[in-house]
Parts: sequence; structure tokens; C-alpha cells
Amino acid sequence: MQKRVKKVNEQKIILMGNPNVGKSTLFNKLTGKRQHTGNWAGKTVETATGIYKAKEKRYRIVDLPGIYSLNFNSPEEKIAKDYLINEQYDAVLIICDATDLYRNLKLALEVIEICPKAILCINMLDEAKRRGITIDTEGLSKALCIPVTGGVFKRSADEVKEALGYIDKLPNTVPVLPYRDELIKKYVKYGENKLYARDKKIDKILCGKYTRYPVMLFFLLIILWLTVMGANYPSQLLSRAFIFLGNKLSLFADYINMPFYLKGILIDGAYNVLSLVISVMLPPMAIFFPLFALLEESGILPRIAYNLDPALKKCGGTGKQALTMCMGLGCNAVGVMNSRIIPTKKGRLIAILTNSLIPCNGRFPTVILLISVMLGSAYTHLYGAMLLTLFIVISVILTLLITFILSVFFKEEGVAPVIELPSFKRPDVIKTLIDTFINKTVKGLIRAIIVAAPSGAVLWLINSLSINGRSVLLLITDFLNPVGRILCMDGVILTAFILGFPANETVLPVAVMIYSGASTLAEADNGRIIKLLLANGWSGITCLSVILFSFFHWPCATTLLTINKETESIKYTLLAVLIPLLAGIILCSSLNLVKLI
Repeated sequence: MQKRVKKVNEQKIILMGNPNVGKSTLFNKLTGKRQHTGNWAGKTVETATGIYKAKEKRYRIVDLPGIYSLNFNSPEEKIAKDYLINEQYDAVLIICDATDLYRNLKLALEVIEICPKAILCINMLDEAKRRGITIDTEGLSKALCIPVTGGVFKRSADEVKEALGYIDKLPNTVPVLPYRDELIKKYVKYGENKLYARDKKIDKILCGKYTRYPVMLFFLLIILWLTVMGANYPSQLLSRAFIFLGNKLSLFADYINMPFYLKGILIDGAYNVLSLVISVMLPPMAIFFPLFALLEESGILPRIAYNLDPALKKCGGTGKQALTMCMGLGCNAVGVMNSRIIPTKKGRLIAILTNSLIPCNGRFPTVILLISVMLGSAYTHLYGAMLLTLFIVISVILTLLITFILSVFFKEEGVAPVIELPSFKRPDVIKTLIDTFINKTVKGLIRAIIVAAPSGAVLWLINSLSINGRSVLLLITDFLNPVGRILCMDGVILTAFILGFPANETVLPVAVMIYSGASTLAEADNGRIIKLLLANGWSGITCLSVILFSFFHWPCATTLLTINKETESIKYTLLAVLIPLLAGIILCSSLNLVKLI
């Protein structure tokens, strides 16, 4: 049994439970934090700590990764078990899903045997009721000799807050615990479940042998079509607003006699790249992330990952790699970090090294605009979405190929994991919109802003500095130009990719700034950006090559730092750079052969 924490008026509480039972939701309700939640297993892969204050008491809440059993076989399960056994705390809140109490109670009974100072918190009672499930919480409490509370934690945590007041009265000795089957037979009643039959019919379509892939492509196409269609108009409005503000800032700088270099660095450099990044990337992010989250919350996205499971296993990977791929569509760094849900070392390494082959959301704005350049007057939002879908399919195929190659070199150990399919749920649309806006759109935008402003300043500065009458920027682009030509691009776009290493979102704005020379981009809305690219010799082949290189090149700085942290290896970090880069070089240089033929 653990020692009590000797801290006045503060008690330390740890949250434990199976994956996808609402631990992070409860953590957020108690602490006011915004730990990311989702309707699939493996969303929490590391501990999070927050404070909950109640009257004169203060609780330090620790959210541990979800585990199925204390007989761990994955890193996050080891983290949770080590914390339970070795750390100091006052009590454990064991979170269970009311719709699957039989499986959840396995972990609950194991935890109570180690720490009897526990409270069993049963979540999703509303969903259980809809499925004809009735739970006798009072009977369970007497049988387990601990408080048992139930509720719907996404709405309120009042029941849990009340139960926290009983911590000082919790037992210190392990009770004689009944068997799981005995508990379920006595205290859980199953009535008629029409939702189960409905879910089976939906699963026959989503996961059917002949329908799974068409349905996957349909959902992907719809999300991308809505993103492409919805992003265009607000992007133009933002561009015009920034142009107006930029003109005013320039006039103000002249009015106060701001030094030439200071005005160039702050306005012509930092402000212009910053404004272009925001106007190009904010609308797609604001549309894509909520749609992606709604698919996740409803339970559809985990099924898309499940559909990729057989193909990945045939290629020597593991089914849960599909989950990290889906997460990578939002952010590759998140996909890499969530590789911890894979219990085998081989599976984790393959998932980490191949995740950057899946395009993150930060690459979409550039690709969407380039598709419009490539298609020209024939461009429609549906065609653009179809082409973007095709590129993502290519990235999935390439991921499978690289997975097969890597599986030959990495030794297998352990048992391949099985993907858990969550129940279908009705997403809370308003909550999802708010959460994704704060946790995804705003945070992603802030990250891009932090990178874009310095990049713009550096860009203007090296364009203003000269060596033998030529700017440093032109010397760099000229040096890279022969390599760019081999890849059906030019030195400007390669320079933009290099300067955009901290964040993929800045690549196109940096390229536009270089093409426009020392001008201030006062008229750089989407239409004029397209004209600028065409005026600098861009063709359909150029656009295709840049799109392919956008999909397949080195990971961004954040992702690389995450890879290094997860693998603790410079060798694997460099390999994570070389794999997508070599893929991009091979694909782009192959376009030269096509041109010659």
C-alpha cells in the first residue's frame, strides 16, 4: 500500500481506466484543462497533471494513460503500472464505461487489490440506458467495499466531486473481492438493445469486405471537398484585410520616419509573410479540424483505421499503426507520439519512421492552392478535392510499401495488437467545434505565427544583404537551382522548403516572398499569387512536382524533435528524414523522365 502524501490541504488523486472510457474528459472537467479526448483507444499516451479546488480542499489530479490490465505489454501500460506501484498518492479514481463494464472491471479489481483506497466512477450511463443496460451502483459499492458513482462526465463531474469528499473514509485494507462474472450477473441487467442491431448494420457498410474502401474514400473526399470549397472565400477576405492593414502600417512607418532596415524587417518581411501564412492556412484549418474531430467522436475514424489493419499486417506492420496514420493527418508530431499505443518495438519504430509520409493538415493549404494553379480554368472544388484525395491515397500506398521494406530489417517481438472498435456515439457538435478551435486551430496557428514572423524577417534580411552586387538570397536560390531543375522545380522553391523547415505552413508564403523580390506583397491574394507563380515559369509539371515534394520531404522541426524524443536515437531521427526525402526525390525526378519521353 502506498504512503499518504504529507501535504497540508492537498490530496493527490490518480485517474486509471481502460482506453476510451472518459478519463481525460473527467480530468478536463475537474481541472479546467483541455487534455485532448477522442472516441478511440490510445488518445492519452503520457501523464497529465492539474489542480481541482473544492472549498478548503485542494486535489492534485493525475491522468494516466489508458490500460486494459496491469499485465502490461506497451509503454503507456508500463507508465500507468509503475505510477500505481511506485508513486505516492492518496486515492485512485477508476473510470469505467457503463456500456462495457465486464471488460472494465478486470482492471478495476486488479487496482483495488493493490490500492483499496479507490473510488469506482462509472461513465456514460446515458449511453448505457439507450442500450438497455441498468447498473446497480449501490450493490456494486457494497460488494467492492468502495464508493461507486455514476454519471455522464462530458456533461458534469458533480457525482465524482461529491465522492472525493469520502477519500479520508476509504479503507486501508484490501477487501475480499468477488469474481467479475458474479458482479455482472448480480448488478448489471441487460434489456432489449436496438442500438446494437443498428450498429451492426452500419458496421457491415463501414467495415464490409467490398464496401470498406469505397466508404473510406467517400468520407475522405467529403472532408477535403468541404475544406477546399469552404476555405476559398474567407481566405480572400483575410488577405484583403491584411493588405489594407499592411498599407496602413507602411504609411505609419513612413510618417514616424522608421529606419529603412527596421521597416523592411518588421513590415516588408515579418508582417507580410505572417499575413500570408494566416490568410492561406487559417480557413482550411478551421474547417478540416472540426470535420476530422466529428468523424473521430462519432466512431467512424477508428473504423477507417480498422479497415487498414489487414493491409498493414500483410506488409509486416501492426494494426494500430493505422491509428497513428489517421492522427498524422492532423499533425505528424501527434501521430509519432501516439505510436506508444503499439506494444511491440518493431511496430512502434515502423509507425514513427513512416508517419511523415502521411500529409499533415499544415501541408493542405499549399497543396490546395497549387491544385488550382495546375488545373487552371478547369478547376472546380470537387476536382480539387478528388485530386487531393488521390495524393493521400498515394501516400497511404507508399506508407504500406515502406512498411514492408522496413519490416524485413526490424526483428519482431511480442504479439501484434488488436484495434478496438468503440461504440458509435452522437458527437457533441458545439463542444467539438470549441475544443478543436482552441486545441487545434488556434494552437496550430500560433505555432505557425511563431515560425512565420522570424522567417519573414530573415528572408527580407538575406534578400537585402549583398555579396558582389547580388543578394544573399539570390545566391542561395542560384546555388540550389540545378538541383531544383532535376526535381522539376527551381532554386526558389527548394529554398522555401528549407526555410519552411520549422513549419510546413510557411513554405508557400516564403516562396511567394522570394518571387516577389523586395516588394511588399501588397496585392498577394490567392488570384495574384497564382499569376505570380505562372509569371515565374510554373507549369502543370512544376505544380505536380511541388505537390509531391510537399507530401514527401523531411518532417517539420516539431515532428523531428518528437521522433528524437520517442526513439532516443539520432540514427532513427536521421532515417525519419531520409525516408520521405528519398521518396520525394525519386517521385519528382521521375517527372523529368516523363517530360523527356
